[in-house]
Amino acid sequence: MSAEQKIILGSRGSDLALWQAHYIKDQLEALGHLVELKIIVTQGDRVQHLSFDKLEGKGFFTKEIEDALLGGEIDLAVHSFKDLPTSSPEGLEIAALSYREDPRDVLLIRKSVYQPAGTFGLAQKAHIGTSSARRKAQLRTFFPDCTITDLRGNVPTRVRKCQDGQYDAIVLAAAGLTRLQLDLTDFETVYLEPEVFVPAPAQGVLGLQIRQGDMRMAGILSAIHRPDVAETVNIERGILAAFEGGCHMPLGVYCKKTEDGFVVYTAKANTADELPVYVRNTGKDAAELIQRSLDKANVTRTPSVLITREADSWPLLTRLLSDRGLQVHYQSFIETFPLSVADWPETSWVFFGSRNAVKYALASKPDLLHHKKIGAVGPGTAQMLAEAGYKADFEGRTSDVEAVAAQFADMISPLTTVLLPLGAQSAGTLVRCWQKRFQLTTRTVYDTRLVTETPRQAEILLFTSPSNVEGWLASGGNPTRQTAIAMGKTTFEAMQAAGFKEPVVAEGYSELALASTIFGLR
Repeated sequence: MSAEQKIILGSRGSDLALWQAHYIKDQLEALGHLVELKIIVTQGDRVQHLSFDKLEGKGFFTKEIEDALLGGEIDLAVHSFKDLPTSSPEGLEIAALSYREDPRDVLLIRKSVYQPAGTFGLAQKAHIGTSSARRKAQLRTFFPDCTITDLRGNVPTRVRKCQDGQYDAIVLAAAGLTRLQLDLTDFETVYLEPEVFVPAPAQGVLGLQIRQGDMRMAGILSAIHRPDVAETVNIERGILAAFEGGCHMPLGVYCKKTEDGFVVYTAKANTADELPVYVRNTGKDAAELIQRSLDKANVTRTPSVLITREADSWPLLTRLLSDRGLQVHYQSFIETFPLSVADWPETSWVFFGSRNAVKYALASKPDLLHHKKIGAVGPGTAQMLAEAGYKADFEGRTSDVEAVAAQFADMISPLTTVLLPLGAQSAGTLVRCWQKRFQLTTRTVYDTRLVTETPRQAEILLFTSPSNVEGWLASGGNPTRQTAIAMGKTTFEAMQAAGFKEPVVAEGYSELALASTIFGLR
């Protein structure tokens, strides 16, 4: 092979950048190409004392590499795709994308401060290190009292700073940790699900950049391009482009493909000190998804919201809505009371279908969960368990109770014994789904009665149960005037029967899902 056919590959010199460059180099060499690696220092490498949002301009990890590419010093640049501006400089183009490594963020927590019952295993007043505006905004969502200070340096340097006790925890991309295979035995490693802690657009993907019109390199790279990755990542970066944002924007976007099209999660704040607006969109058309994400995240309405729960039941939801000027009112139209349980069966699992089931079961039998595996229907129930000092071994991740029931049944054997504490008025969906799947025992631990009082006025109503729909109606509520949201299928059916016009089913049971549903109302 002649020298003219050699490919000069440009990369930053950090450990992770070199791993990425060598990965692409190995792929190309396996196809028979001769590749030489050239290290280029960027502004982001030189300036280590400023956080990312204080560095001037866009592309501070890429500009010098792109200049070398334009100048003909290199033939190919390998970038972390999330670091690239949404449009290449004139004369350059992205010719190929790599596979996508784990897109999640990871919370590395020093073992001495790890709290299993805390949010993500971390205390509220923890000292957390990150220089990402996106991560700062989302951390403040979950840890309003935390201290966040900037964290710079390559990945091993950041890890060492946390090991040395400069931080209680730090946030890093899972992709970098996986690729570098660092020793993390000094930490509790908590992976943050991308639907909850939304990653940067294109996180975990490598972008391969060439000179525009370089047909030789375009042909070579077509052999390693991943069109399946491009399909979802182009939507993520399309949303970034719609916001006219760069690496420093407090914007998280995550897109995944489903049988019915795509699901897109967006978390957008204006500054690192502001709570994000969380929105979720589904559909098949990429352009429509991008536009809807933009429209919903730019919240301009400031209506009032009435939530049919006890006062301040959901502090995270309240903060997310209030931060955007929405007035939040709580008013429950039911009250719960305990029922005595004569005997408690011995089972290997205890599964909870509601927060009230946790509350009343543990009040009746405080040692109920000792030496048991624990299931929770959703994040709210899991959080109630965490507040009581227990970690759920199974946690439902969808608002479809039947789907959660199927997932749980599929993971245990037909001989497994399960106790299901429930309310006297419970819809019985779990019981119906599980009757022939395993050995199920139920105990009724609480009941409800209606509370009749004048409903507070609000433009948006969020109903948490069919009983609250009944109580609201009995209190004089008019179902024809408000925008209404139902938590779950049975509540939705009760609202339809009551005369609500086109009620909306909440996207899930978590506070983030409820906020996303409310932000999505136009």
